[in-house]
Amino acid sequence: MATVRPAAAGEVAALSAALAQAFASETTMSWLLPQRTRRTARRKQMFRLELQTYVLPQDGLVFAADAGRDGLVGGCVALPPNRWQMPRTVDGRTAARWLWALGTRLPRSLRAQRALEEHHPTEPHYYIRWI
Repeated sequence: MATVRPAAAGEVAALSAALAQAFASETTMSWLLPQRTRRTARRKQMFRLELQTYVLPQDGLVFAADAGRDGLVGGCVALPPNRWQMPRTVDGRTAARWLWALGTRLPRSLRAQRALEEHHPTEPHYYIRWI
């Protein structure tokens, strides 16, 4: 059985791998990253980038589902009220990392993010990004 606890700062890679595995067959993720080659590596990179460049810099809440000897098996990523928006600009290195993670699906991802933003509730709330 897994124990849910706050994730440690040094667990970004392990948590990214756990989330990538947890979302391996999820419909939206398959639509976003349909390529079979490197799909797992791309998902890991996407979650790592979300944590490093989006969630943690905005004081997001990150919890890990820890299965002890089996390692991390999942997590919950949430953003505080009024801090849910994706950054509008990134540096060149970060942009290149996003391009590698999403490949030719980057425009699709940006359109999906814009659609989410257009329909996002206006009242203050915690935004659960991934669970």
